[in-house]
Amino acid sequence: MKILKGRIIISYIVAVSLMVVLHSSAGMSAEVIEDEIEVEVTGSGSGYYDYLLPEDSTATQLNLAVRGADGGRRYYDDGMLTYAFYAPGGSGALVAGSVPIGDDGIPLGSTIRLIPGERGSSANSFFVEGSGGGGGSGILFKGPDDDEWTVLIAAGGGGGAASGIIKTNSRYFGGHASADDCDDGSGGVSGGYSGRFSDQYGGGGGADEDAVCSDYCSGVIGGLKGMSEGGVGGKSGNRGGFGFGGGGHSKNILQPGGGGGGYCGGDAGDTQNGAVTAGKGGGSYMNPDFGEALVRTVDGYRVHPRQGYAKLLATSFPPPPASAFPLRSPPSDPGPVVSVSISPMDFRSLVVKTCGSASSTPIPKPSFL
Repeated sequence: MKILKGRIIISYIVAVSLMVVLHSSAGMSAEVIEDEIEVEVTGSGSGYYDYLLPEDSTATQLNLAVRGADGGRRYYDDGMLTYAFYAPGGSGALVAGSVPIGDDGIPLGSTIRLIPGERGSSANSFFVEGSGGGGGSGILFKGPDDDEWTVLIAAGGGGGAASGIIKTNSRYFGGHASADDCDDGSGGVSGGYSGRFSDQYGGGGGADEDAVCSDYCSGVIGGLKGMSEGGVGGKSGNRGGFGFGGGGHSKNILQPGGGGGGYCGGDAGDTQNGAVTAGKGGGSYMNPDFGEALVRTVDGYRVHPRQGYAKLLATSFPPPPASAFPLRSPPSDPGPVVSVSISPMDFRSLVVKTCGSASSTPIPKPSFL
């Protein structure tokens, strides 16, 4: 009996220790930012990541980039190739910019918080169904003498796709996020039907507000607000992704797609003559008090939804002018038109892929590199 009790105690201690280690990997301790070393975190639903801008840093600016997570896709494959069908989720927005370090910007000793978005859950069934919206991504900071967090930059997540019964071939691509600034940090609209189908589909959370209810829903049923630790996505059915804010869900069959999270949340889809529609994407933001966005764009649709990310680099290299980046607006065509990625994070190059081809547009480098 004593041996059994000892084993139980040891197992309990190991389990608690493991929980502490896992929890501390996101949102517990602040790692120190090293000059000229890029930091990148990718959405996984595990929370936020804090980094300390040390007092002895000689960097003059922080380069920032965030991409919101994609909305879930709507697909069906019966394994026998009888029906192979999909509608992609909306793409998350990409926003990048640079903010000064020092008296006119981010004070030394500040804590920088990265909140990467998690992609929405995808729906796989034969029936009428929607997918979850993607979480937004954001970067915040809090000065050494501050009590409140300030948003520096945010990118909206994509809306969840939806479709009718597979045989009808009616499909609705998820709404892309907007790379443009939102007017406020409001949440997206959630909804449902009367009776047993109430509280069924959720909008995305905004920076300051959870998703809000419209017809036949009560309480908070969509994504939660992003400030200041990130928001959980709608939890029911095909859930929304965690992020800044959380994506909306699509609870069950006969439900539209969830809205994407972001600085302002996207609305959930709706019903039209018995069919369901896709969720809308969330909105983005660059704090004008600290800098200008150098890049604002949205990729075309992808077969496989991607996680969001947040990146930063403390550097002394001056950024190029915004005019050096040729793509700054989301594509108006809903097809897979443009894909943009930024590497490395100090904006020395911009890779542009169009219709499967790739070209590199170099940015002038400092003479001593």
